[in-house]
Amino acid sequence: NNNNTINESDKYVILMFDRGYKSAYTDAKPILDKYDFKASIFVACERTESSKGMSWDQLRQLQNEGHDIQSHGSEHTNFADIESYEQIESIVREGKECLKDQGFNPTVFQAPYNKGGDDPKIVDIISRYFDFGFTGHSKLMFLNCDGWENFGYDRVSYEGSHDCKPYSADGSFSHANRYAMKEWSHDRGHDKIYESKYLGEDPHGEEVNEAVLKQFSKIVESQTKFNKGGEINAIPIIGYHKIDIGKDYYTSPELFEKEMEYLHENNFKV
Repeated sequence: NNNNTINESDKYVILMFDRGYKSAYTDAKPILDKYDFKASIFVACERTESSKGMSWDQLRQLQNEGHDIQSHGSEHTNFADIESYEQIESIVREGKECLKDQGFNPTVFQAPYNKGGDDPKIVDIISRYFDFGFTGHSKLMFLNCDGWENFGYDRVSYEGSHDCKPYSADGSFSHANRYAMKEWSHDRGHDKIYESKYLGEDPHGEEVNEAVLKQFSKIVESQTKFNKGGEINAIPIIGYHKIDIGKDYYTSPELFEKEMEYLHENNFKV
């Protein structure tokens, strides 16, 4: 509808791709183009121009076509394995600089492996260079970081947070905040289903795909419970890695196509 009111039937999804793998360009892009969907690509700079990564020109083309290029750090090292905050800061800072040098303007940072959001010092570092950061997982992202306190959703991820400020009025640190946003990792979801029920079968076969698609639809539809009366409170932010069949937990182009078709047919805004 043309006026900007929100219908209770309005459903939103954000698609993100980790690390800047080439398959986002070669395999995901044609499917996204088919439905005119745009995604956010989080680029680990060391991966670009490599055998697995996209080239800067491919990333520029994606940006010119309306996709969103954001930062995944200068290198893909788990912050939990790094002892010095100086080193973490340089990965965050250089992750912004290397993209700016190529003509991009990243405002969102995704921590490698989504780790670090429970450490106030790491959150402070991200906040110096970026407006938002991803450092956690949840099936839905509550736009006011208040999933548990106001909606009784996902206590582990949201307890204690009423808004997206890193610190509450009394100075205590809240682990759900604008620098510790939560994505739903499609790879993890896929892996869980495969390992719990289908080990030994083809991880990209029809049966597994069907089970993953079922979970996918359940998660993306689950927001309708929280988005009522014209207010959008929660949306899924879906993280993909490779669109490929090389590893068990990757998303095959076939499954990705089915999921995008689902979003299209069910009127999701991407």
